[in-house]
Amino acid sequence: MRKGALIVNRANTPSLVGSVGYVDSTHSNLYLSDKLWQIDFSLAHNRFIYWWSKSPAYKAQLQFHRVGVSVSMQNLSFADFRHFDIALPSVAEQQNIVDYLDLETAEIDATIADAKEAIELSKERRAALISAAVTGKIDVRDHPAAKGAA
Repeated sequence: MRKGALIVNRANTPSLVGSVGYVDSTHSNLYLSDKLWQIDFSLAHNRFIYWWSKSPAYKAQLQFHRVGVSVSMQNLSFADFRHFDIALPSVAEQQNIVDYLDLETAEIDATIADAKEAIELSKERRAALISAAVTGKIDVRDHPAAKGAA
C-alpha cells in the first residue's frame, strides 16, 4: 500500500460503502480485500479528495449511486465513482485547504481527547464517591441532602 493513496470501500453497509481512508505511510506486503480500491488522482491532491469525501456533496452522490439487492448491503461501481462531480480548485489551493483542515481538525481532535479524559476521570471519581458513601468510609449523615430526605 502506497503512502498518500486513498482506500475506498466499494461494498458494505449503507453507512460504510464509499467510505474513504488516507494512507499515512507505505506498507509493504499488505494486500487489500477485493472490496477495497487503492486510488491515486492525477489532477487532485489525494488528501483533498479524502477531505471532500467527508462532505455532504460527496455523500449525496454516494447515496444516489450505491445499489444492492438488500438494504443492508450496498455496492458502488468504479464507473459510477469515476463520474462523481467535484469542483477542483488549483493544486496549490487544494494544498492550502488540506493544510488548514489538517491543522484545525487536529486541534478539535485534541480537545475531544481532553474532554473524553475528563469524562473518564469524572466517572472514576463518581464511582469512588459512591463506593466510599455506601461502605461507610465517609459520613453523609450531616450532609444537607441527607437531612432533607429524613
